Amino acid sequence: MNPTQDLEESFHPCKTVRNNANQAIHTAREHGPGSHVYSRKVSFGTCGDSTGIPVLIFPPVGGCRFIACDSHEDLERRALYGIIVDRPGVGKTTTLPSCCDESTHAEEHCKDVISVLDFLKIRKKVVLLGMCAGSRYIFPFMRYAPERVNPHVAGFQSPFISPNDCDDVSTSMKIVNWLPTPMVRGGHKLILESFNTMFSTDFGRSFMPRQSREVDISTMLNEIKGNEEAPILMQSWGDASTWKDFTQKFFVFTGAQDEMIPLAATQWLHSHLPETAELHVEPFCLHGDSFLANRMCVTFDFLQYYISDTVRYRTSQTI
Repeated sequence: MNPTQDLEESFHPCKTVRNNANQAIHTAREHGPGSHVYSRKVSFGTCGDSTGIPVLIFPPVGGCRFIACDSHEDLERRALYGIIVDRPGVGKTTTLPSCCDESTHAEEHCKDVISVLDFLKIRKKVVLLGMCAGSRYIFPFMRYAPERVNPHVAGFQSPFISPNDCDDVSTSMKIVNWLPTPMVRGGHKLILESFNTMFSTDFGRSFMPRQSREVDISTMLNEIKGNEEAPILMQSWGDASTWKDFTQKFFVFTGAQDEMIPLAATQWLHSHLPETAELHVEPFCLHGDSFLANRMCVTFDFLQYYISDTVRYRTSQTI
């Protein structure tokens, strides 16, 4: 069925940057054999050059559209147009109805993304970029809507690897994988509450992305929920042997000092991608450091370079 959509302001936008982080649509669709119809609200943000090549950015867990909208100026300089859609239960996006279980979470998010792309009248094929846990949505979206995906390039920024796929993940992630779902959600809530305490101070705010500092901190933290998504993180990405079938040249950025997702785990992902995939390892870089502006720009430069079908060759940057 055709979605019904409208724009509305969700919260006060960033004051110092020309992005559009305060957008939302209302959509209705059918689900299940009984054609159950449900409506939902989907919040999203855009940033960068609206006439440029669209880059669909999947933010990390515990992060909403605010996180990626911080890259407005960096994307604009590269003629890239960032689109960030909040996943179910995050930001102003409503949670999934009871007729949808965890197994349909990724597919339902893909449908939300398509609704947003249609609303924005995006006709160009979108480049995909996953940040940490957002990386797990790259392959599902490629399979769900291959006709909407740029066939030349895609990126992973410090991708979160499931312990159900790779044994080289950190011990802490293996422990979390064994915890019951209520404990995972409860732990995630405690982490967000600690963020609230830290970012309430001037010192803590100095660690926030530069434009996000202009947003009311209570508004941002209220939107960064993700409890619905937390248990899904540990699910397997699926059959790794099929990933080499994709045509894109993948760029994988990781930090050499990343303790959450050790280098060995990222190398495992890289080894299962097509042979043209490039692994960039940044020395002295922790997991959170990967999302700072200078590190994100490394990935933006790569995506911009390979965004067309022109054949190019360059030396992989590894350590």
